[in-house]
Amino acid sequence: MVDESSSKDGFHPFKDLGFIIRFATGILVRQSKSEPMDPLLGRKARISLLKRVSRRAVIWSGILGAITGALIVYLTVLASPLEPGSGGTWGEYLLYYSIVLGIGAFLTIIELLILYLMTMRNARTIATMAGINPNSALDDEAESSLLLSMIHAGIEAPNSTSPLHGIDPVVNIPRWRLLFAAVAYKAKVSATKILMKAIWRRILVRVLGRSVSRTIIELVSIPVFAGWNAAVTNRVMRELRVRALGKETVDEALQRLYPDGFEALPDEVRTGCLLAVRSQITSIADFHPNVTMFLDELVEKHGRAPADFDNDGAIDEDEIREWMRGKVVGRLGDLSTVNQLIVIRTFAMACALDGRLRSGHRRTLRQMKKLIKADSHQNYLKDSLRFVRNGY
Repeated sequence: MVDESSSKDGFHPFKDLGFIIRFATGILVRQSKSEPMDPLLGRKARISLLKRVSRRAVIWSGILGAITGALIVYLTVLASPLEPGSGGTWGEYLLYYSIVLGIGAFLTIIELLILYLMTMRNARTIATMAGINPNSALDDEAESSLLLSMIHAGIEAPNSTSPLHGIDPVVNIPRWRLLFAAVAYKAKVSATKILMKAIWRRILVRVLGRSVSRTIIELVSIPVFAGWNAAVTNRVMRELRVRALGKETVDEALQRLYPDGFEALPDEVRTGCLLAVRSQITSIADFHPNVTMFLDELVEKHGRAPADFDNDGAIDEDEIREWMRGKVVGRLGDLSTVNQLIVIRTFAMACALDGRLRSGHRRTLRQMKKLIKADSHQNYLKDSLRFVRNGY
């Protein structure tokens, strides 16, 4: 575990966080048998090497899902004599379903704990391959921030919602939705798996007919549970890869988007690009670490507060209002086609760096496309995702 007592005034990014984060940190900072990748390798080659780790993780998580499913099948079949017939009492139904759902819940919780342990071990491997030294990571602010980011990805925890550069990511989200999302998020993984395993059998009964034996129905469920685990793990491992290579991805994205430098763009184009990134953030109500790095770079190169639209050194209420809630689409009409495309590409890249494409993103992109007659921007979102995830 992380030694938090070595210095009262030192840099302790994980000191005040919960037990799960500290436990995951303890796994991440242990020495790994893996070796760092050659720093001369291109990002595409580095992604390819990290995908090997991901494939192994997906395979093992699928095997774990199959084992858990088989155990649930076996124990459920053993409990089948307790299932009441058509004339059963409420007490008999309660006993039977308490046993069946209890078995599923207990085994699923154990399965989730093993999955989290496996994910953190794979995150440690990815971090080491990306060049982070586990023994000194907590002494470096940038590396410790990356470790914390990978922990959040590994346990599928939400990203930061703290305001940054005058952006409140939850400004457009009603408070009741935030409260509901916070409660629902904590339970979604385990509850979804438990309920899915219970409901799936009922779906199979309806599809295959009641004449099919219970054993066959339970056996058909096993590959479904294995596939579910594999799909979830694949998503988590992809996010770990994206975060581990975040810094170099952002650097390459800046070069790809602005070959002559962001600071060389006209003032109104830089403003449109900053609004595009802000729109991406407020659409999903949090800061992905990669998007935060991207925004930090743009603000630094912009050379002033993003809300200072008229560059007079003062920010009035109208500027604050537009920066917090203004539509990037409204800024496109005054730009040339070439500059409009730069803003659209910036928005698409911000979406890709985050990795989560929501309906709000696609809706904003459609609105932006309607203002432009050129066809060269049609695949910007797809191209940006391929660039971030695959390196080309």
